Amino acid sequence: MKLQFLNSVASQASLKSPGVFTNYSNSVKWNTFRACMRRQGEWAPDDLNDQLTSSIFEEVKITSAPNFIILCAWLTEYLIV
Repeated sequence: MKLQFLNSVASQASLKSPGVFTNYSNSVKWNTFRACMRRQGEWAPDDLNDQLTSSIFEEVKITSAPNFIILCAWLTEYLIV
């Protein structure tokens, strides 16, 4: 049940991700966007990873440390490291 819920939340987040990239790329200069991509989503005050995962964490309520560890392990399958 939990895995099905997490898959559903990830699917919803993946539908929002093109909009996150578009909004970010339109709000910064091209060289800032490029620097952020080279640095795996983090550059200066910007954290694109945070913007991409915020919709997941809005849906998922972390109630205990074991659930957090499971969630982190599951998320690494979907994030580019």
